[in-house]
Amino acid sequence: MGGKSMSIVKQAAVIIIAVLVFLIFGKLIIHAQSPNSILKKAAKASGFQKEMRNINSSQIKGKILRLSDNASGTFQAESLQPNLYRETIAFKNIESSRSFNGKSAWMRDSRDGLRTLTGEASEDLKAEAFFRVNRWMRSKEEKTIASGGGKSSLFGKEVYAVTLTTAKNVKIKLFFDTVSNLLIREEIPFGNKVRIYEYGNFRSINGVQEPFSIKMSEGNERFEIQVEEFLHNVPTNRENFDFPRNANEKLPDIRAFLDEVKSKSS
Repeated sequence: MGGKSMSIVKQAAVIIIAVLVFLIFGKLIIHAQSPNSILKKAAKASGFQKEMRNINSSQIKGKILRLSDNASGTFQAESLQPNLYRETIAFKNIESSRSFNGKSAWMRDSRDGLRTLTGEASEDLKAEAFFRVNRWMRSKEEKTIASGGGKSSLFGKEVYAVTLTTAKNVKIKLFFDTVSNLLIREEIPFGNKVRIYEYGNFRSINGVQEPFSIKMSEGNERFEIQVEEFLHNVPTNRENFDFPRNANEKLPDIRAFLDEVKSKSS
């Protein structure tokens, strides 16, 4: 009898331990899903899975508020397949634009004028342009690796965090609401800074959930953007992404620039 009792106790102990292990590791698995499974859920929830292949271009127009001085202005962004992107922010006396035209990146503002971006800033904007047009739906083609997948808290919401790392080692951090599976935050590098975008007020545009409320920050500056118009597949001229042709502003001499870089490296 004693031996049987001990055997039963041992079996019960094994079962209890097995249940505890299952509960602990099962909970860890739930909290740390694979990044690819998170991206698949997000693609389905946002409509990218069905509709992304049908979107050739996008245009966003809205109002922007700079929180440091309550200055108001306009925000515009447009994208075009396969990887063209341009963003323009204009306040009363200040305007800044940055763009990737499929081959090179440029930036223009009221302080420094028009210039070609090189180095990290160029690679960062190139990666952002591809992401704006394709999101994470064509990551494999670009040899972009998804990592992370852990659950954390962001402004009182539980989120899944996924990092996309491009072949050029540009890291784009994405945060997805664990309830809706929608993308609610991005952290995108731009040179020596990081731009943070936070999204809300999603509306269905041609079957895709698009944000009409955007909070953007870069360094110490904070902005709030209220989107007034979000359009897909509108006629878009590729020249919109090229270096601006301004009669009073000389275009950068790309050949001379490359010759200068070559001479300095030799």
